[in-house]
Amino acid sequence: SQRRMLTEADREEISRGVAEGLEGKVIAARIGRCPSVVSRDIARHGGRACYRAVVARRVAAEQRS
Repeated sequence: SQRRMLTEADREEISRGVAEGLEGKVIAARIGRCPSVVSRDIARHGGRACYRAVVARRVAAEQRS
């Protein structure tokens, strides 16, 4: 099974959910992804204290190149 990358819209929704203080599983349900995908992306890009969609997208793009 091929992994589907998070889209800019996914990361914006994760960012909104983090700002609202929602649990990862609630954010995951909003974007139709597994909770582990959401929690991994939050952890990878600064944790709940400083997760920002714009930064997460840029860092992910740099890691792919």
